[in-house]
Amino acid sequence: MSEEFAFSCSIYGYEEPFSKEKLKAMYNDIENYRSIITEDAKKCIDKGLLLAEDMQQCINISIKKAKKYGLE
Repeated sequence: MSEEFAFSCSIYGYEEPFSKEKLKAMYNDIENYRSIITEDAKKCIDKGLLLAEDMQQCINISIKKAKKYGLE
């Protein structure tokens, strides 16, 4: 990434998707991925980094992106 975009990425985020093969190697399948991100979301709630009422929306967005990039 060029330096001219670094600041805007820190504000708006940056996404560089993993390949389907890497996702499968890391998470095996979508249900395992769901379990992992659900536990991580709960930890974020406990630390005050995520509101409980936002948890399901965050999980849904993550699952949708994982499926988009080939995790089944």
